[in-house]
Amino acid sequence: MDRKQFVVASGVSAFAALAWLRGIARGSALAATPDAAESAQQVALGVVQAILPFEDHRFPAMSPEDVRKRMYSIFSLDDDAAFESSLALFDTIVLWANPPLPVIALEVLRYGQPDVARDQRLFEKTFTDRKVAQARFVDLGVDDKRLYLAMWSQSSFGVRRRVYQSFKALVHATAYSMDALWNAIGYDGPLVSKGITS
Repeated sequence: MDRKQFVVASGVSAFAALAWLRGIARGSALAATPDAAESAQQVALGVVQAILPFEDHRFPAMSPEDVRKRMYSIFSLDDDAAFESSLALFDTIVLWANPPLPVIALEVLRYGQPDVARDQRLFEKTFTDRKVAQARFVDLGVDDKRLYLAMWSQSSFGVRRRVYQSFKALVHATAYSMDALWNAIGYDGPLVSKGITS
């Protein structure tokens, strides 16, 4: 698969993930705040930081903000109320142990009855002796951001696992659309196959 095919395929996957994230917001939206867009950008930035290994010396010279801006540009996320609402839901850590009723209803509809108690135990095990339950995702250090994101990947809720997968698809599709990442992995081929003419 050449680079163009890869970027197109990952983009399609990311658009499907974005549609899912927008759908989560319907019925479970938190109260809108005047700074919702700015707050959502901070959550998105934290998700980017948690997913990509910026601290690794082999990772290309790009910042989490570079990736977040590119993601917002590619997927037209500025002033996207549904996406912002999903990020607000993710940001509010206290909702992990006490998921809103619309989230439980969506889980029951899509995947069956969730094991809320299992998720509560997972939270307690992951954040033992930590005061993160009242914190926001954006206030956590990068290691705790990764732990929190990992909890979503291990949740008994299919909805939460799908949110995790959707975040990964968006961030990876964005990162692989950037030249710096292709240069870092040693790819120096064309964007399209040499045998293809327009």
